[in-house]
Amino acid sequence: MADFEVYESGGTIGAPKRFVEHQSRLEGVDWVNGILPAFGGEGHWLHVGPTGPHIVGRSVRRLAHLRRALCFTVDFDPRWVKLLIRTGRRALADEYVQHVLDQVETIVASQDVRVVFITPPVLEALCARTKLYQRLADHLTGIIWSGTSISPTALRLVETEFFPHAQVRGIYGNSLMGIAPQRPPQPGDAQSCVFQTYRPRSIVEVVDPVTTERVAVGERGRVRVNLLTKDLFLPNVLERDTAIRVRPSKDAEGDDVADIQPYRQAGGEPAIEGVY
Repeated sequence: MADFEVYESGGTIGAPKRFVEHQSRLEGVDWVNGILPAFGGEGHWLHVGPTGPHIVGRSVRRLAHLRRALCFTVDFDPRWVKLLIRTGRRALADEYVQHVLDQVETIVASQDVRVVFITPPVLEALCARTKLYQRLADHLTGIIWSGTSISPTALRLVETEFFPHAQVRGIYGNSLMGIAPQRPPQPGDAQSCVFQTYRPRSIVEVVDPVTTERVAVGERGRVRVNLLTKDLFLPNVLERDTAIRVRPSKDAEGDDVADIQPYRQAGGEPAIEGVY
């Protein structure tokens, strides 16, 4: 059993889902490594996000090691932040984010950090810390954002105003689907940030939330995942997200997706993203 590990989802829309991992997601990370840009520079990576029981911590470290970079980590508990927000203690959740950034500041004060893997809410809070932001803005060659949604306007500000000298790329995914990196732009793309999954092992379809039929290209629908790996077969899983359907390249199966947002059922409570 030494080759198997157990991970859990974040529990955004209910009890966390648990799964046993063998090799499939490691292979997915190796595939992502070939899609993300080189980022440049010889410095270290910094992962600001959850580690165990979430698989993202292992994935980021592997990405860094594949590029012969040393990876520093600042761990946080996304479930605790969701609980604080759900129970009306937003000020305490904000204080927790500042606690995370205190640790980031300690690392970047003494280390040559060139690539940061971070969630959009924490990145937004980081930009409000003048000294920390200025140091990273002057040094970063790459930013990978993931974990929560970000509006096209906010993403454009990150790319053009806050970090114009860094290459900014997103990764969409979760514990069940795996990771879907931002693919290179293609002729005809209406969206600047489009994600693709590790086909054919993970196939995403964008469907009408009522009829579950595929929506037209360019329309928004709910994300449906079909997972087929050596470890796990999960067909037709409706995810917590909505997305705009984008036609995949080279007549591939499934859809590419853009502008990810949380799904909210009619009359239901909104999903709490928190910081992851």
